[in-house]
Amino acid sequence: MIERMFDHSTEVNAGTPVSEAIKEIADFVAPTSLANEKILPVDKELAALFPAKGIRRGSIVSVSGGASVSLAIALTAEISRGGNWIGVVGLPSLGLSAVSEMGIPLQRWVFIDQPTVQIEESIAVLAAGGDLILLGEETKIAPSQTRRFVARIRAQGSSVIFVTDKNSSQLTFGLDLSLSVKSSKWLGLGMGHGRLSSRRVEVSVS
Repeated sequence: MIERMFDHSTEVNAGTPVSEAIKEIADFVAPTSLANEKILPVDKELAALFPAKGIRRGSIVSVSGGASVSLAIALTAEISRGGNWIGVVGLPSLGLSAVSEMGIPLQRWVFIDQPTVQIEESIAVLAAGGDLILLGEETKIAPSQTRRFVARIRAQGSSVIFVTDKNSSQLTFGLDLSLSVKSSKWLGLGMGHGRLSSRRVEVSVS
């Protein structure tokens, strides 16, 4: 299923031919950023994780560990608020309510929940018009397509974050940065009462 988040969502059902679904992605994802924007911004609390204080266009990053989805969402915040396009592929565990509660606008988010056999082509379309793509564990890129995938991402100037709750990403070739969540702790609960207000994570960078 492909879904676009606007005032009301648009869906392409699983029975829709893949070629039509890919065309629909291309029809509503269009480049919005200026060519001279070399760095995609991140919240200042996360900027220290990146040598350029943000996500460099054309780069490929892996985010792994138990709180990987939460960290990946946090990395999209400033990018999304700037009006850029975010693509999410094969990441059904991403909770839209959690994203919205963080104040992240979803108007320019595109979701492909069930990757197809033509996933490389779908990602290529997202990369051509989008700014950042989150790829989940259900996204399988054939080993024979890895180098081509990396070259296309670099050429298009989009960026990719591989998200996995395992200790490392499935992709080893082409990674520019690996962020691994070593521990996490929810804050806000008192002596058996209260509300969760934030999450503190320890992240290693390599």
